[in-house]
Amino acid sequence: MAITYHAGRRIQGISNNVNWDSSNTSGFSISGNTITSTTTGWVTNYARSTQSFTVGNGEIEITGTFTTSSYDGRIGFNNGTVSASNFNNFEWFVEVGGASYVMENNSQKFQRTGTRSQGDLFKTVIDNSGVVKYYVNGVLQYTSLNTASGTYYIDAHTSVSGSIITGTLAETKPTNVQVGSRFEETDTRKMYH
Repeated sequence: MAITYHAGRRIQGISNNVNWDSSNTSGFSISGNTITSTTTGWVTNYARSTQSFTVGNGEIEITGTFTTSSYDGRIGFNNGTVSASNFNNFEWFVEVGGASYVMENNSQKFQRTGTRSQGDLFKTVIDNSGVVKYYVNGVLQYTSLNTASGTYYIDAHTSVSGSIITGTLAETKPTNVQVGSRFEETDTRKMYH
């Protein structure tokens, strides 16, 4: 992942695909950053990323897309053991029929008005200080009353066979850069002349 540092402001890093860990995945087939459930039931379907993120090392966001409203799914941040019964600390949950919810530790915190459409982007962001915000299609929906801390993985769950979840990550580096700090950059893409 390429990260750019600038004193006094933060610059978004390059978006990357979630790399799903086949050794920590059950009931899903993996194709790049997309997982497709192959069985039915919450207790059999879960997937975890190979990437992890520690709060305080910059901002991280996960964006998930889900298939049509006849399928369900969850995608978000989890700092516990990967399993079908360990739902995420901070996640979006979309259910069959099109409703969508912010869930934290399997407890509903917010229900979005209206039904989702195929292609909607569900984003969860943890900032450098642990503030968690939830967006749909770039519009803020909810700010968590809980603060994130520790190290998280990206986890996904579903209960309906055939559900497809696609995950993308983006990262920025800390906003608490000292004024007058000096960084050296290597222009690997030859963008600056």
